Amino acid sequence: MELSDGGTRPYTELKLTHVEVDVDGLTDFRSLLGRELDANLKPGVQSINHDHSMGVGFGLRNVGNQVQAARRTYHESLRTSTANLAEYVETAEILIDAIQRVATKYGETDLSSAANSSRVTAELAAAFNDAQTAKIVERERETQRELNRLRLGTEK
Repeated sequence: MELSDGGTRPYTELKLTHVEVDVDGLTDFRSLLGRELDANLKPGVQSINHDHSMGVGFGLRNVGNQVQAARRTYHESLRTSTANLAEYVETAEILIDAIQRVATKYGETDLSSAANSSRVTAELAAAFNDAQTAKIVERERETQRELNRLRLGTEK
């Protein structure tokens, strides 16, 4: 896949080994993950993001190099933890979708057929590829928005 900067995203072949799947167990896990995400994680994200967006609450008026270095480190920690939380939610949603797609394909196929099992494997790979492509497209859109903001700012 070619990126906006002219480079390409390296393609890594998905190598899977044969596993036996308990479709009911997989569906139960998907339900559990969805409930945990909806009941615990997502409701807390907004307040965590708000708390983190308040920034560093110490040393604002202290000009000491060590205090300012600690402020920068703590600020970076807040930014990283917020990004990690968003990535965790996104990954959980991708996993929930992938599990649903695989469970649906397992329900539609004869698992004794290697060809049908390959279709399930392909569906799992497609779910992750779709999510990755959507993420790349959104990042490119965000970059374009930022470039437009910069361009408009310099035209004033």
